[in-house]
Amino acid sequence: MRCSVDLNYESNILLQDEAITQAISERQQEYIDQSDQIMLPTVLAWRYYRRIWHNVIATIGPVL
Repeated sequence: MRCSVDLNYESNILLQDEAITQAISERQQEYIDQSDQIMLPTVLAWRYYRRIWHNVIATIGPVL
């Protein structure tokens, strides 16, 4: 059985410096603010090859 870390390429870090933690949090929020939310009906409307392509990129992206 594969765990979530294997499937999602997650990483965890513990920071004790409040300023660095705040800077990282703000940067992450900037990324979120610039992102577009994609809902399931949108994905289901994509052509099959596009969904496959997105899955391939999501799988190999972290190792590129």
